Amino acid sequence: MNNIVLSDIDYQMGGHNKKEIEFSGNIFKGFFSFFDCHFEAKLIIKDNLFVSGSDLFTKENKGFDNTFENGFSVENNIGKLDVFN
Repeated sequence: MNNIVLSDIDYQMGGHNKKEIEFSGNIFKGFFSFFDCHFEAKLIIKDNLFVSGSDLFTKENKGFDNTFENGFSVENNIGKLDVFN
């Protein structure tokens, strides 16, 4: 929460995220890549600026696409979260 990240982020979680995860109030200047992430609890993305975008909601490869078992909340963000679509 409330960070400024200057570089790219490569978030790979072949494992499972069993607890709620929240990204809020951040400025991501680099590309934020999500690969093979399985969110078993709710994912919250709010009040962020994605300058170079993200592939969080991109559907590229069924075997490695991100999954959201208990849904997600996306509100008041600036920038694309499905840059390859």
